[in-house]
Amino acid sequence: MFFGDARNERWETSYLAAVKFKEKNGRFPSRSEIDDPEIRLIYSWIMNQNQLYKNGELSSERIEKLKTLGLKLSTDTLNDLWDKRYKELCDYLCKNKKYPVVRDPKTNFDLYQLYRWVLHQRILYKSGKLSPERIDFQHQEKHLMERRLVNDIGKIIDFISKVNLMMNK
Repeated sequence: MFFGDARNERWETSYLAAVKFKEKNGRFPSRSEIDDPEIRLIYSWIMNQNQLYKNGELSSERIEKLKTLGLKLSTDTLNDLWDKRYKELCDYLCKNKKYPVVRDPKTNFDLYQLYRWVLHQRILYKSGKLSPERIDFQHQEKHLMERRLVNDIGKIIDFISKVNLMMNK
């Protein structure tokens, strides 16, 4: 057996493990599940495939197999991913007027990932590890949300006042 054959066999074995996990769970493993050694191997393998993709070191055949499986390969940097998650959070806050709370990934996996991201940002902030630029960004958005809330409350008060005027006529 040649060295390349063993490497290809390991890749296929890991790929099949990822396929089985996705078939069973309807999604790929998340970082929060890596306490389980089997899940950690699958998670690490997927992260490695994404890194190989970013570096242009993944064959077109493997890229196609991973995309067919539903893996979202990305060339985004960590800053791009942070900005994307932050925009998702802002959109969610504008629409729902509250932070996401989903403790079970089976309920809504995308929302669960956003929830976990928010928790991670809070941990980074409390431990002093969140960059000043990101803290400023979040404070600006918080003030924007507060202004929107005050505006919404003002509209509700105006509506109630109009209803009271009509009822008193």
